[in-house]
Amino acid sequence: AELGGQWNIACATPGKEVFATLSEHLKRSLDKYGVSVTLDTEVTKDMVLKMKPDAVVVATGAVPQGLNIPGAMGPNVVQANDVIRGTTKTKGRVVVIGGRFTGMEVAIWLAEQGKQVMLVNRSGLGGEKGPEETNLYRTLARRLIDLRIPLYLNTAVLEITEGSVIAGWGEEIFSLPADTVVLAVGVE
Repeated sequence: AELGGQWNIACATPGKEVFATLSEHLKRSLDKYGVSVTLDTEVTKDMVLKMKPDAVVVATGAVPQGLNIPGAMGPNVVQANDVIRGTTKTKGRVVVIGGRFTGMEVAIWLAEQGKQVMLVNRSGLGGEKGPEETNLYRTLARRLIDLRIPLYLNTAVLEITEGSVIAGWGEEIFSLPADTVVLAVGVE
């Protein structure tokens, strides 16, 4: 329905609103060069054949990933992108699953709103390969520490229930209280 996709979500994160200027610049460039844009339309083979383009570029975007564990589709489970865009709310104690930048940013944003937040990640902060942007990573990590957000790193999420996240660290299995679970585990 609108141009920008994941970039629009990134720009909605508090402190990153200025990044929206890139989308606006690109939209003006489309207008400047007379690029025809059609949104919210299913593309069919017949439509493409009728247009007779020299090339077809498929850029259909990405959707947030889920988890393949019991309870991952429960009513208390929401996607980080929806929290950022404001299309869903969190309540009570929040467990954010995912320790890359989106997970870190959402955990910080919710904690700054006074929410009780915990962050769980199957590897260290920044993902399995480490952070790509070290300055931003350091800033976010420092803010997580300053806000005293409990971090459960190298921890596997085994199940999500109506009121908790069941996790495993090594041989230990434990339960984290969670009224809302926010998934920030990547996109596909």
